[in-house]
Amino acid sequence: MLHFPAEITNEFEVVDDINFGFFGVVYKVRRIADNKIYAMKTVVKKYGDAKSWKDVETEIKILSELNNPYLLHLERRIDQDNKVYMIIDYCENHWSA
Repeated sequence: MLHFPAEITNEFEVVDDINFGFFGVVYKVRRIADNKIYAMKTVVKKYGDAKSWKDVETEIKILSELNNPYLLHLERRIDQDNKVYMIIDYCENHWSA
């Protein structure tokens, strides 16, 4: 069973897992208020070294400052305990080989 802070569970519902890696997991989530789909990237702060965490902070800063319809945007950042949750625009992969 997944456990997320109330700040997330009160507003979002996890739909599916998208991907996982060393730092955390990316979930497909639905905002309950309007059914809008987002990606929620969870990053565990304790993994990696100082440079890796600086890279994560740089990613967060860049995503939050982007304002272009062709690029992903960070909708929201939630810090809780040893994790950072990033609510990011969701981009469905419709590519075919």
